[in-house]
Amino acid sequence: MKRSVGFLFLSVSLLFVFNFSLLSGIQNVFSSVASAIAGGIPQKLPLLQAGPDGSANTEIEIELPPGKVVPSLSLSYNSNGGNTIVGMGWSLNGLPTVSRNPSYGIGYNGKDSYVSSLAGELIDVSGNKTVYHSKKESYLRFEPQGTCGDGPCTWIATDKDGKTIYLWREYRF
Repeated sequence: MKRSVGFLFLSVSLLFVFNFSLLSGIQNVFSSVASAIAGGIPQKLPLLQAGPDGSANTEIEIELPPGKVVPSLSLSYNSNGGNTIVGMGWSLNGLPTVSRNPSYGIGYNGKDSYVSSLAGELIDVSGNKTVYHSKKESYLRFEPQGTCGDGPCTWIATDKDGKTIYLWREYRF
């Protein structure tokens, strides 16, 4: 009886010591991983907010290397957003775009009107959808390039000095 109580006491003691040392080892591993992650995240974590409609929203700034012209790029997320080229609910901000103008309805039938992030609403001045100007004069000439489905693939804007700006088409799937 004494022998089995002694064996039980020794077993419990060893188990306690082993588990305690194992637990502290695991804690050390997790704390070193956590400190490495905290010191290794190159950007701040985004703030997730709730929109007035209950949607989840956030924005992630994209840091770019220094250069002559560095755009301010970011990814925005809206849980109620549609499918875009960067994913469901995501949009890429900071690049000039041309998108379909929702003010007059979007039919995806070749009769849609367009809006530019640079100059606002675009008006077809050519009559055959080859040259557009902004409704409010911006001295930019917009020319659609290529055909993707029922609309242009990309756009080129030219200012009055001949400077060319390439614009994205805002993709929605």
